[in-house]
Amino acid sequence: MRIRRRGCGFVFETIHTIAWCILINGVVQGILSRNGAWKDIRYQVTAYTVLAVVVVAVTQPVWQLVQMYGGPNGYPFDLTTGESVYLPNVLIPTTTFLDVLKGAFLNPLAAPLEPLFPYLSISFVGSIIAIVISQPPGNVPRHFPKTMVLIGSLMFIVGTVGIVWFFITIATGPGGFAEAADALMLIPFHRHWYNYPKIPATFTFPFAWLWQFLSLNGLAIMLTMLLIRAVEFRGRGASFAEKTAFIRRFGFIAFTNYNNQWCIWILQYVFGVIIAATGAQLLTYPGYMPGDSFNPYQRLDWGFTLLLVAAVFAVYHAIMRLWEKVGYIGSLEWCILTIIYAIVPAKKTGRHGETRKSWWQKGKLDVCNAFYNPEWLDIVRKEEVDHANNVDSKLALKVALAGLASIIFMPVTFITLAVAIEARKTEGRNRYNSIAKTISVIGICVIVSVLISLFFITPRMIRLPL
Repeated sequence: MRIRRRGCGFVFETIHTIAWCILINGVVQGILSRNGAWKDIRYQVTAYTVLAVVVVAVTQPVWQLVQMYGGPNGYPFDLTTGESVYLPNVLIPTTTFLDVLKGAFLNPLAAPLEPLFPYLSISFVGSIIAIVISQPPGNVPRHFPKTMVLIGSLMFIVGTVGIVWFFITIATGPGGFAEAADALMLIPFHRHWYNYPKIPATFTFPFAWLWQFLSLNGLAIMLTMLLIRAVEFRGRGASFAEKTAFIRRFGFIAFTNYNNQWCIWILQYVFGVIIAATGAQLLTYPGYMPGDSFNPYQRLDWGFTLLLVAAVFAVYHAIMRLWEKVGYIGSLEWCILTIIYAIVPAKKTGRHGETRKSWWQKGKLDVCNAFYNPEWLDIVRKEEVDHANNVDSKLALKVALAGLASIIFMPVTFITLAVAIEARKTEGRNRYNSIAKTISVIGICVIVSVLISLFFITPRMIRLPL
């Protein structure tokens, strides 16, 4: 029997979308910048806004065209069986060069997970944000974060209402709750929320993918702009960067970290060995019985899953701290820079002393200047913040109220507590930061209580057998 192997090299995920968007945005920005037009901020923002709307508007027609011409029974999955067909069969001669070539171009357009349509529009939104806040600080509108937060909130609310409507429609239909749960599990897969055979309701529900798109990306825009408002518009760039060094380190070599996901499997194996060695007395996985054959890759209880996640982050961090000592030589980012220095004429001219280095040294990442000692720029300097009107205290109160009221945004109370405490030092004790502090403490207590309970409550206890 012939085993069909699919080409994993054709998997199209978030990081591939980002790469394509970087290339396309570069071309678009180059076109918009001709003849000095890069100085016209309003023109560029308008152009990117129109492009973002157009991308969303043509998303479904593009998917339909790819579906019609991508394969005899549909694309990226067979519309009769639901089988994925966007990964070419790598067993020669069962696949053709045309299949491989087709996958390279059709996958970005209509792959199941975050394809260019509609995600290119979010890249354009990112360009709008970057263009506006990269102006000289005095030219950046002070209301810009609030405007973008409102836009993101509107997108999130409309999209979430649509998702709930979709979920209720499926749950009350022939497919029942099980089909609705299957659809919700596929929420990151945009193409699955559009005519996916294994969830028939996606054929009939109006623009199911659009509600999902609005909800997910409205949330991202909202949280991003809240962060920018709390940092760059309060003169906290340097201090925030110092406190978030652990997180930023992951983004410094993002492509390499993405490629090194195999580390997770090693750690899960080690945890499985520990469970088996202790007879599962400390933490057990559902269905485990002493004497069972050893299988380290079982489902884990919530508490043990949190410990595994913590271990993964710790190992990743240790690897990155050691690797940065040699400038991340051997990383994907190092490979990219090494190739650039080899083929780009401007890089061969010896600027910054590159010609005096060995070929393998030229691509080393400048960890010190790019990560530890950059020149942080704030849109509003710390001394320019209007503390006389309690702006920090009011900001903490508004965000804390939104977090507590929404439940799903409750983790922001960790940030609002820090802002409220700092506001007491700069603005004195007032009713705004006092209420914000109380609300933040309540939110943090709720979050911590839930996390602790996960170590003791299993899905079976609340009648959710997994």
